[in-house]
Amino acid sequence: MDDFYQWIGEAYPDQLSAYRQAAGTLADWAEEHLPDNWPEVFRAYYGIPYVDLREETVLPAQEDFQSQLDQGYVWCAFDGGKRLVCASLNSAPASEWPLALGDRALIQAALWAQLAPPQQGRLTEKADIWLDLDHLPPGRDVETLVGHLLSAALAERASDLHLEPGRLLTIRIRQDGLLKPLCRLEGSYGEGVINRIKLAAHMDIGEHVLPLDGQFKLLYRGKRLDVRVASLATRDGEKLVLRFLPEIWQNRSLVSLGYTPEHDAHLRRLARAPHGLIVLSGPTNSGKTTTLYALLNELKDEEKACYTIEDPIEITLPGVNQVQVNPNRDLDFPRALRGILRLDPDVILVGELRDAETAQIAVQAAMTGHLVLTTIHAYEAHAVFHRLLDLGVSRELIASILLAAQCQRLVAARCPHADAGKEPCPLCHDSGEYGQLIVEECWTPDDEDRALMRSGADGARLRRASLTKGFCSMEEDGLKKVAQGQLSPQGLARVFGPEVLHENLQI
Repeated sequence: MDDFYQWIGEAYPDQLSAYRQAAGTLADWAEEHLPDNWPEVFRAYYGIPYVDLREETVLPAQEDFQSQLDQGYVWCAFDGGKRLVCASLNSAPASEWPLALGDRALIQAALWAQLAPPQQGRLTEKADIWLDLDHLPPGRDVETLVGHLLSAALAERASDLHLEPGRLLTIRIRQDGLLKPLCRLEGSYGEGVINRIKLAAHMDIGEHVLPLDGQFKLLYRGKRLDVRVASLATRDGEKLVLRFLPEIWQNRSLVSLGYTPEHDAHLRRLARAPHGLIVLSGPTNSGKTTTLYALLNELKDEEKACYTIEDPIEITLPGVNQVQVNPNRDLDFPRALRGILRLDPDVILVGELRDAETAQIAVQAAMTGHLVLTTIHAYEAHAVFHRLLDLGVSRELIASILLAAQCQRLVAARCPHADAGKEPCPLCHDSGEYGQLIVEECWTPDDEDRALMRSGADGARLRRASLTKGFCSMEEDGLKKVAQGQLSPQGLARVFGPEVLHENLQI
């Protein structure tokens, strides 16, 4: 492997220079940055083609491919460049078969999708499921097929897995904020997969109309993951969406999420206040919960009693008392919050201000000596003021207790290898994007802002006042990070519209 690592060093000099300065080795860098992309790296190293099955319809012609895969290969043939057929070993001399590379998990998922008939007996099990994707058992049952699908999705860094009904069950993944195809299953096999996932998540497989929620756990690359499952009936059948979450908080810093060191220090300083309200806003999947977890993880220590109220608890945060809302037992946000206030808290994280009663109790908690962190749906930082007014909080209270209102979005990060102009890119599959970073704006009301709030000013007036004092908007933050090479220009345009680039970067 020494020659191989030497080739990596020559192929990616720019990306490795910073790593060498941090006393890293070539093997360390490759293990950290290329674990999901070894097939494409070997393609470039050995000069042989790579087969991507995510958009192929697979037609099998044999059933003993698993023994071949166990030895590291499988015999396949292309039909018109659009179909992949698993061929018999004796159908052609070995010398006439060209060599190609493929992702093992994707090949297994695609072939099992066609060869594995639903095992109805397994589908009646009522026990919770724990799938160890690192040691999937041999076999052709539906559970094994589900395991290969989950493994293939996670190998592609998916945050969500979509199972969409139709003549074929289309399976797509959300990667870096975008939906991308993974594979397709015949309808009969798809029904078995959906039922098996619903059983694993303790969902009623007899209910195909009402929306359902559930969850199960799995093990992937030695890490425990929670999988949240949601279902909804559509015209073509039942759709499922699976979300992958780490079971235990991974100690991500605010800077690693995309915050500048200056804003990281500013937010930490605000969060050290003994009491007050910090509100994060943004659409669904904008990283609000992750940001709050990172902030709360910084705040917790032996001298503070920290609590959360969540629906659901997304990630376990050691050292924090986490409360799960349970409407079926009359434990809603207001009742849970009142209960916590009797337990001598220092810091309270309220998952979302959903109604007037919760907002009123949270504001009173901030007024009476507690630091409250929460989220709300608003399109910009100053719109948080109007949302709190809509929930019945008075101007005087907002002006008195609001420490900061922040709004944020997730934007695709620029792939570091693609910047070097190397082809092919083993990280991003030549898309130019790899991962996501937060762009944000943070409004910290000063005395002038508080006077405006009390005097009847609206959010637009407050925003104009902030802009005259150097307030940095989300668009500006994104443009700065594009100029610094951190964000993809195309990713920024998808979030804020192409005008943000044309008007500011002249492209």
